[in-house]
Amino acid sequence: MTEEPGRYFTVETVGDVAVVRFLEPKIVSEEATQEVGEQLYRLVEGEGRTRLVLDFTGVQFLFSPALGKLINLKKKVAKAGGQMKFCSVAEHLAETFRITRLDRVFEFEPDVASAIEAIHRPDAT
Repeated sequence: MTEEPGRYFTVETVGDVAVVRFLEPKIVSEEATQEVGEQLYRLVEGEGRTRLVLDFTGVQFLFSPALGKLINLKKKVAKAGGQMKFCSVAEHLAETFRITRLDRVFEFEPDVASAIEAIHRPDAT
């Protein structure tokens, strides 16, 4: 089932996992960053989704405050006892995560199927 909570991403429910697919290649304005953050937070706090896969296919750039929103999202998911994985992160975007050392904060998988599988592994955190 695919839902469209806003103009920046869609959400597909795969079993008990919400797969978030970004629609914009660049999230660069303060307004976009704020809206994306609010929509993502609503998934966890408003809808009780605690297993998230964020699919970055096609995303070329994130405004630096968006990284802060992702950190806050991870905290909300963890507080709710859930898990979050990133997947399909382009190399230049992965470099941003490495430079900011956020590659140590977030968990990355090559694709959606691998991310869903990782969430369901017994040792997943």
